[in-house]
Amino acid sequence: LGRSPDAGQGMCIVCPDGLVSSDDRTVCQSCPKGLYVPWGAQACQKCANMFLRPAPYDGDNCEIFSAYIVEALICWASWFWGVLILVMAVRRRIKIEDVSQNGDQLVITSSTPHRISLQFGVRRLAHQPVELRDTGSLLIDGVSNKFTVRPLDAVRLELLTEAGQPISDRVDSSMGHLTLPFPRDLLYSRHRVMGVPVIIVAAVLLVDAELIIGLSVAAGLFEGNVYESDLVALLISGLAAATVL
Repeated sequence: LGRSPDAGQGMCIVCPDGLVSSDDRTVCQSCPKGLYVPWGAQACQKCANMFLRPAPYDGDNCEIFSAYIVEALICWASWFWGVLILVMAVRRRIKIEDVSQNGDQLVITSSTPHRISLQFGVRRLAHQPVELRDTGSLLIDGVSNKFTVRPLDAVRLELLTEAGQPISDRVDSSMGHLTLPFPRDLLYSRHRVMGVPVIIVAAVLLVDAELIIGLSVAAGLFEGNVYESDLVALLISGLAAATVL
């Protein structure tokens, strides 16, 4: 490690701590951003993990990157909750307590509020396609997208044909579950987080995390840690999904 001698010098000299020689061995220079040169080393290196960064003054050691740790934790928490909320909404199964005829209507009663809506923005539907599973009835069980429902109240739904017509066949069941197909399970849901639709909450959490990372990269805060941060974000997303699945 060194540089060519200045005029009048007869030998190369060792670069000071925190500097390395250039490719042509003519000058001593600092390492590229995000790298450092350990004391006595001959090449620039990366800090041992994403929570360290090169010391800004001497460049020959690493220090704890407190600002990055705080921002990373905020971003990862946003990723976790954003993905968790989305997966919970997509995987939501409405447990059936009863299926029976009520006059001219075939009524499904759910064990908890179904939270199915016909309204999304300014668009309002007459009925929603659903899939029923494990009801024990050959007439309605497992026939994907052949039935629709119309909410009657918080726990009751009228089961209709695919075209939205009433069903006159007698069906009796007290088990099973129903689901809305994707993406209707996200768009037409009355699920709320502090009064805000879950899809909006999840989108805000995920976009905020990416916005924080983007602004930090633009400001040079994350330096060489973006790749590792993205890997951790993917792992956290998988953990959030696995929590529900």
